[in-house]
Amino acid sequence: MKNIVSTILLVVLCAGVLSANNGSQYSRFGIGEPSLTSSVRALSLGSTGTALNAEGYIDQNNPATLGTITRTLINGSYQYRGYQATDGTASSYLNAGGFLGASMAFPVYKPYGIVFGIGLAPVTSVGYYFNLTDTYNGQTVSQTFDGRGGLTAIQLSLTYSPKTDIYLGTTMHYVFGTIRDQHTLTYASSLFYASDDLKTTGAHGFAFRFGALHTGIDKALGLSPTKHVSLGLTLYTGGSLTTNEELLRTLSTADTTIAMPDRSIDVPLGFSVGLAYQNNGMVYTTDVSMQQWSDFKMFGVHPAEQQNSMRAGVGVEWLPGKEYIDSYWKQVAYRLGAYAHQTNVKLNGTSINEYFATAGIGLPLGNDGRLNIGLEYGIRGTTSASLVKNNILRLTLSVSAGDIWFIQPEVE
Repeated sequence: MKNIVSTILLVVLCAGVLSANNGSQYSRFGIGEPSLTSSVRALSLGSTGTALNAEGYIDQNNPATLGTITRTLINGSYQYRGYQATDGTASSYLNAGGFLGASMAFPVYKPYGIVFGIGLAPVTSVGYYFNLTDTYNGQTVSQTFDGRGGLTAIQLSLTYSPKTDIYLGTTMHYVFGTIRDQHTLTYASSLFYASDDLKTTGAHGFAFRFGALHTGIDKALGLSPTKHVSLGLTLYTGGSLTTNEELLRTLSTADTTIAMPDRSIDVPLGFSVGLAYQNNGMVYTTDVSMQQWSDFKMFGVHPAEQQNSMRAGVGVEWLPGKEYIDSYWKQVAYRLGAYAHQTNVKLNGTSINEYFATAGIGLPLGNDGRLNIGLEYGIRGTTSASLVKNNILRLTLSVSAGDIWFIQPEVE
């Protein structure tokens, strides 16, 4: 009970220190930079998690993994993000930090692996700021582009185990949020007046994720007398989001507010497949995921800069001991990973790719509690083709706690 209360207090604190959402210039396109829904454990393992046994963790990447949870879990996360951008001649640094998400899961009926989960997590983030200065017809013109916001999802999950070692799960996402794009135009000459356009786009709608997990696929196929290999699959349906837009135009003479008619944003289909091998305190994982951003439409039009995305990652975890009688450091989990990602953005004929190395540690906090720390460092984009290269650092912290809420004691 004490662990649960402490985690709730952490979530409230993290929500209170949410700061400005600055980040990558590439988040300007579409509905922003897609956010990973993985736990800190999975992020530390090269953003893998589709086939990870979730006992002791809540990972919304594959809702079926929640079916392996045997005790009530609650989790809150915080993330710091730093972006250094360069075009080869100049550089800048933007950063953000704040509440990343919170979730709770509890078994409803353990014999059939029925587990219910609820959570709040980011879907996309928008955070960019840059200036352009040029000369037109002898006049020096400066343009400032500033974008903030993103989409968030309330998530409701349910799992079911039709037979031993097989788990099925689904998550309903209610997606909502607001994106603000501001464009300011100024002239060096006093003969011209500055202008400022602020476009606010609100969106809301539903999407679903379906998942399956087999925790002993090697034994089921006769490849091993014992269970070591897990196989996970997910399907993300995407969905149509209803939007409402408003444009505030500020000129030297007057302010004008223009309300746009309700339109829609079509978020595309995605899927992932993963494998995990567990033996003697070692876990090896690999994931491949794809999303069909070529089907993405914003107000009925497919933006030319959107392309299909694909990510492949690998990870390894070492947990020396699991018993309470083991020393503290034997109960610490150590993690390493890496992943390559073709993002959903393509500019000037060049795919914006990113490559990340990851690491993490899981520290025990009493019974069923853990402080998980994940570190990611990577490179996105390139300075060729008149583009921008990002060096990205992400530090993620999460605190999880467990208890026996909602669980009926066994009758002897």
